[in-house]
Amino acid sequence: MSWPAHSSHPEESNLGTYGVPSAIFLIFLLVYILLRSNDFFAVDGSFRCLEVYRYPELFFRSNNHLFYTADAWWWSRLAATVGYRPGGPVQFLHLIELMNCLAGAAALAIFCYLVFGVTRSWQLAIVTAAALGLSRAFSAQAVNSNEPMPGVLWSFVAVALAARAAQKRALWAAAGGGVFLGLAMVTYRSMVLLAPAAVALLLLGEGDKSRRFSLSKGGIGRAAALVLSGIASAACLHGWAYWRMGERTLRGMISRFSVTDGSQFYFGLRFGRVLNIPIGMARNLFAVEPEYTGARAFLDGPKGPVFLVFLLIAAIFAFLFFCAVQIARNWADMGRVQRTGVIAGCTGFVFTFVPVLVWDPQYDKLWVQPLACLFFLIAIAWSVAKKPSGASRIAAGAFAALALFGACISLHWTYKHHVNEPIEFQEAENAAQLIGKNDFVVGEWRGVSLLYGYLWAYPQQYLSFPSEAIAEREHVMEELRDKIKQTEASSGKVYFFGILDIPKKDWDPFFAQGCGIPYSALDEYRARAKVLARYRDKHGVSFLWELD
Repeated sequence: MSWPAHSSHPEESNLGTYGVPSAIFLIFLLVYILLRSNDFFAVDGSFRCLEVYRYPELFFRSNNHLFYTADAWWWSRLAATVGYRPGGPVQFLHLIELMNCLAGAAALAIFCYLVFGVTRSWQLAIVTAAALGLSRAFSAQAVNSNEPMPGVLWSFVAVALAARAAQKRALWAAAGGGVFLGLAMVTYRSMVLLAPAAVALLLLGEGDKSRRFSLSKGGIGRAAALVLSGIASAACLHGWAYWRMGERTLRGMISRFSVTDGSQFYFGLRFGRVLNIPIGMARNLFAVEPEYTGARAFLDGPKGPVFLVFLLIAAIFAFLFFCAVQIARNWADMGRVQRTGVIAGCTGFVFTFVPVLVWDPQYDKLWVQPLACLFFLIAIAWSVAKKPSGASRIAAGAFAALALFGACISLHWTYKHHVNEPIEFQEAENAAQLIGKNDFVVGEWRGVSLLYGYLWAYPQQYLSFPSEAIAEREHVMEELRDKIKQTEASSGKVYFFGILDIPKKDWDPFFAQGCGIPYSALDEYRARAKVLARYRDKHGVSFLWELD
């Protein structure tokens, strides 16, 4: 993989090499900051940093995003050193959003730099970086306060260091890339899956300008340095976090490392997920169908959106096929750098696409890296295309139209969430005034219930029924009955926050089929409960039920 080379005019080289990525960074940093979200439920996980707001200390949580709370804590401490202290939970969420704005803009600058390194075209580098930055999957993480964006940045830094190591034959850069891959993994676990692309760069990117690939001892050594430093980095960072969590034995640390939260519910290769991949790609590129709940409900809904989504899918795959044809036709004429870029991009896509396939094809966080690999490959395809023909002009026009359409929809989606009024916070505070310290609350994932659990519930007072159902499956009912008996024995009250509102048609796909908990499991509580209060959120109204 080539790094942008020096021209005969150093001033021009430095201006392009550093000026263009810097401009990308500044422009997207400004765009993301101006469009920071006020809808803290637009993406999954934005609210999790509220634990740091409520308990401002260094701690760690799930393996899936082990360092997320640490990132939020360090960032908030940095803000405090320059004199900024959030005045409330909303301001704290905006502060963490600023961290993600910075990480997202920096990741795009590095991506722009990498694209230029393989295409030698700043125009292509700017266009593909902008397309990635405005895609729904990427921009949604950059303007919200959830977990993955720092991990995206560290993974891009790792690839950039691998490219540097391949060009300069620098062992330190390869080892540094491994360190950043370890950091990416503890930030958001799936981000480490870009590692095989970095290894491909090191194995294939060294050599002269010939088109032939050959493995060298130096390339193998640098690849080994990246892998070994990555393993060491991940081991040290995980071990340090587990030590602070109270785990003192190596065996216990290894056992803890092997756990991926939610895998019992989400993990698996299913035919229905494969069918959902094209819709997931369209939604994460263009922000269409934001309230998508499944293929069956989607197809049974209004036909206009169905037609639009399938038209987009056809256009996307036609364009990707055109790009693949360009690469195949021009492979013999491509230089070593471009060929290495194609192999690295394909390798990165295959590995980073695995979570999309086996976890959730609609999950926006998991699409960020696969889309980056696709845009990287698209840039190479256009850089090697022959002189414009009728077909290529049509494809260029179609791509421009698609890119403009996608940018407009994504910006509209982002702006809509930017101007959202976060009414859930006041509603959750109102609910907290009704619930006593000795009471017990069974909640769910709707906004008001969830915020009450994060910001106002006392320790051991709140049970997130969906989260526990994923972890414990049908055994959650035993925990629920025990908690209710303990609360009633201590003269406390039992509340169900939103969970009894869920109709059977919405209950069955998640709880009955996914967790083994039938709708009838809560019938005894539905019969005994009465509505105490109602609260508004972005989806409508949720109810606080009191158990008689």
